[in-house]
Amino acid sequence: MTVTEEPAQSDHHVDQTGLLDCLHWPTRTNPGTGERELLIGGQLGAIAMRAGLGAETNSVLSLHMLPVPVLGCPGRPEEWIFLTGPAGLSLRLTTLADLSRMSVCLIPRQTWLPLPPAEAPSRVRWVVPPLPGQTLAPWLSVISAVRSTSSVSSHRG
Repeated sequence: MTVTEEPAQSDHHVDQTGLLDCLHWPTRTNPGTGERELLIGGQLGAIAMRAGLGAETNSVLSLHMLPVPVLGCPGRPEEWIFLTGPAGLSLRLTTLADLSRMSVCLIPRQTWLPLPPAEAPSRVRWVVPPLPGQTLAPWLSVISAVRSTSSVSSHRG
């Protein structure tokens, strides 16, 4: 019997160009920086939060079998950006208040997010890389998961 070791999750190497072509996500190369960027809006939503809350949220989503691509952006604290299906048009005021208390940011449409480069480490990395053919989790599912991880939510569920 042959046993092969799978790389640790932090050792993900993503073929950025091939993957983005396969996913058909709207991207561009920023003319000023040369970085690849992803357009939020249309088919993609994005939700940003501190990494600790992001790890808890990712665990909840994994338990419900809702894998979500996550970008990690350095800072103090590090920020995780969850890429979701299209953003909804409105949320209840209690939901918005909960997200605000948790410092969760709903990334506005028409925002360009930097993507990790294929060849060298940069300020952006994949915490959870997207998979070819992956269906993105619904935006509201990610919002529900983040709210369920925190005791500051005014309403559970």
